[in-house]
Amino acid sequence: MDRILLTGDLSRQGYHGTEIETMVRHGDLVRVRRGAYLSGPLPTTPAGVREQHRRLIHATLGQSGDRNVVSHMSAAVLHGLPIWSDQLERVQVIRDRPGGGRSRRHVVVRGMLLADEDVEMVEGVATTTLARTVVDLACQLPMRRSVAIGDAALRTIAETDPGRDLRTELAEVLDRATRRPGVPTARRAVAFFDPRSESPGESCSRVVMHERGLPPPELQYQIVDDNGLLVARCDFAWPDRRTVGEFDGLVKYSGQFGANTNEVLIAEKRREDAIRSYGWQVARWIWADLRRPAEFAATLNRAFALSR
Repeated sequence: MDRILLTGDLSRQGYHGTEIETMVRHGDLVRVRRGAYLSGPLPTTPAGVREQHRRLIHATLGQSGDRNVVSHMSAAVLHGLPIWSDQLERVQVIRDRPGGGRSRRHVVVRGMLLADEDVEMVEGVATTTLARTVVDLACQLPMRRSVAIGDAALRTIAETDPGRDLRTELAEVLDRATRRPGVPTARRAVAFFDPRSESPGESCSRVVMHERGLPPPELQYQIVDDNGLLVARCDFAWPDRRTVGEFDGLVKYSGQFGANTNEVLIAEKRREDAIRSYGWQVARWIWADLRRPAEFAATLNRAFALSR
């Protein structure tokens, strides 16, 4: 990440008042927040939203002393967890004290107790640990969002540090937070986490299924032919109903992975035909369908009925 330049840094380099403002107008500097600048333009791509908030974190912490600990969605940014842009307008921090807080233009400060084991250094700034971050967000967010975050945290640890027991860490954080608002909600969310969900869309799908009373699916189910060869690996499956489900996040159609849209569509059509040829129904959905839970559930129930 590019280094954030504070007004004091620029002054020590010989730049002052009107000269700094001129550099901002000409695009040589970008104002991240009052008194904090970056050379060149800020990113505007979706991936850049995370990077832009990271820069805001470093700019804010550079001006606020050393008592603040980056937390909540800002900590999720630093830990590489799923994020939502409507939570990123301001840097979120905790100050270790019982209660109290305030909001300013660029920062939200919460007064909350922090155990030593709840804090670690990430990118050179004090940040709530992965487990504490997940629990803080699970106390605050709707279950669809908190499950997506928790699933991703478990999946990341399983891939990068398989000897680490993140579930035990989550339980310990919850035990230290018994009297906090939102803890019962967080416990329900944590119990629902599953690292086999491979995207936020898959995680949210599971929550909607649960909320609508649909039967729990098997995840990452493999359909094989008579010789034991893989036909397809599916996001969701209900083997007793001979139905599979696929969440389409649209990334696969964007060309991000090298294939153009037509090639991906053809490959998906052939894959789906192969699944159906072995006697399975296929249900597909996108983000918009999850915002209409009743219709989404009806789609799955129709697929179940057709498989009989």
